[in-house]
Amino acid sequence: MPLVMRERGSGGRHVVEQGLKKAGLRLGSLRIVMELDSTEAILSCIEAGLGVGFVSEWATVLRASSGLLATLRLTGNTIRRSFSLVSPQGPELQKAAAAMLRFLQNRVPASSGQIAPAIRSRR
Repeated sequence: MPLVMRERGSGGRHVVEQGLKKAGLRLGSLRIVMELDSTEAILSCIEAGLGVGFVSEWATVLRASSGLLATLRLTGNTIRRSFSLVSPQGPELQKAAAAMLRFLQNRVPASSGQIAPAIRSRR
């Protein structure tokens, strides 16, 4: 099966490769047909029928809901990647950053472990 991947050296590619190794796949056995540097480019190639790929579930929401893409949920070993919301150090978050944090906290269930429930320390 043709596979569209992130470029070598990217954090996303590293996470996917580690997950595939854990699942028992030899990376040398993969048929990688393209290596791209953006999620949008990967999704466009998949829509064009050039292969399958791994992208963030959040990146697929609009295309999957409109029927442009089919998403498959992996069972067993899960491939996860962590991100952090960062801001300049100060007494409190600026309005836009505070709104972004509230948005993320409301959109991602606390049980997922993907978004910390609160900022741990602010100086």
